[in-house]
Amino acid sequence: DFTVKALEEAEANLHNWHSSFEFEKVEPLLETPFLITHALSDDLNFSAAIAEIHALKKTGKISALKTALIFLSLYNPNFVQDSSNLTADDITPQNRLAIQTWVDARIEARRTKNFAESDRLRDELVAIGIQLKDGKDADGNPTTAWEVKR
Repeated sequence: DFTVKALEEAEANLHNWHSSFEFEKVEPLLETPFLITHALSDDLNFSAAIAEIHALKKTGKISALKTALIFLSLYNPNFVQDSSNLTADDITPQNRLAIQTWVDARIEARRTKNFAESDRLRDELVAIGIQLKDGKDADGNPTTAWEVKR
């Protein structure tokens, strides 16, 4: 059953799992942990696989955790951990490029008067801690500057 609370819990889990990789480089294992594949081979029991991911985190098996997240497509190397504490120093060149791509897509949506898409992109950027500053260039075309919220 989909609920907002379940969505918030899932996001909190992702933050928790990714926090294991925040301060150190962790190499994944060469093979997916057996208990993850075993759970999935039991009629695609994703709930059991998620329980195993929690166990990997709890027991400190960080390489196995990273491998499991990669295997399940839940790992994102550019995952923003806590946007409330995000600083300009946290923005890597890859993150800067991704953010600029979102900003450019939002500018294009504004230019074509697709305001629903423009609002959606703005909300996503704000959610990860990016402050937008809209304006117009000398020709009257929309522009957007951005910075990390403080």
